[in-house]
Amino acid sequence: MLELHQAGAPYYPKFFGDERGSAAVPAPIYLVPPSQPHLASRADLQRLINSIPVKIVVVDRDACIVAINGACQPYLRAVGLDLHLVAGQSYYAVKARFAAPPPDARSVSEHVAALCQHSTPFSQTLSFPLAGQDIRMVVHGERLPGTEDLFILSHLDDEDPESETANPRRYHLSMLQAEEEERKRIARELHDETAQQLALMQFNLMALRNSDMSPQANDAYQAMESALKAIQDQVRTLSYLLHPPELAEDGIEAALAHFTRGFARRSGLQVEFRCLSGPIKRDPDMEIAFYRVAQEALANVYKHANANHAVVRLRRTQTGFALEIEDDGRGVPEHILNGQGRDIVGVGLSGMRERVVALAGQLEVRRTGAGTLVTATIPRRRQTD
Repeated sequence: MLELHQAGAPYYPKFFGDERGSAAVPAPIYLVPPSQPHLASRADLQRLINSIPVKIVVVDRDACIVAINGACQPYLRAVGLDLHLVAGQSYYAVKARFAAPPPDARSVSEHVAALCQHSTPFSQTLSFPLAGQDIRMVVHGERLPGTEDLFILSHLDDEDPESETANPRRYHLSMLQAEEEERKRIARELHDETAQQLALMQFNLMALRNSDMSPQANDAYQAMESALKAIQDQVRTLSYLLHPPELAEDGIEAALAHFTRGFARRSGLQVEFRCLSGPIKRDPDMEIAFYRVAQEALANVYKHANANHAVVRLRRTQTGFALEIEDDGRGVPEHILNGQGRDIVGVGLSGMRERVVALAGQLEVRRTGAGTLVTATIPRRRQTD
């Protein structure tokens, strides 16, 4: 089963409700996706990794290859393999064809096994001869978010212009883009599949309304109707948080304005949004980074700051744009700011910083006289970025 708050969106139990106004319910939801979306998700996954200019292999819990992208084709051909014939084979068996030194091969295999068994991410160097050249490759492994136990293995050559060594920001940005595509897919399934099934359940339940029921049955009917309405509200809100439509349709200004209004309504905090930037040329990567920073920062304000008021400001800088989230709470503890804590706030800060740094930006968090100020600064994009 898929626990929805682990599928990519922040989990705010108190906040669940229709984004445009409805009662909130503090319970998590567990849904079993229907079989057809499961099949479609594999096709979506293949299309997604095909769009990434890095050699990508996706494996299951048994380290069998589920999907592989076209960037791997030249390497497979060099050892007598074909891209379309390796699906379903063991990743270990395919890797063995590259004749890596035993210590390197053993280390990568151990890391892959730990990833598949315990979801332990890793980054490991692998060297091997190929077509008369000595190839030095960095293998990264992480668990994919979603409804299945799938794991992504990216393979980056030191000589590859797309490698993390040559351009770390481009690699991290491609991974963040892949994460956003996964969020969109889950949001689409929630909207197109889960919401429709819930609507059908509501229709069938309404058919009982005109039938003769005992008082006990009527009470049970009322409870089921109320619970179903709450689940529908939760699914709509989760779908919205995973992929806000305003962001794609109207841009970051409209998306932040709508999000802060909804957040204020759900949380009870006073939240203002001030757009001081003027018109902004559309930049999807920057917009999604700012939106996710605002989500995480306001969630931290609600959960940890004991604040009454927060202000979100979007403004121009000399080199680009800045997003500021300022609150009047008790301030982030010094040990978190110094990177010495393992608190939820610390994890949130690292996630925000990763998004901003991938766009050559900076994230600053500092205590103020009356709370905390989070500032994400992203420069204007260049053609080479």
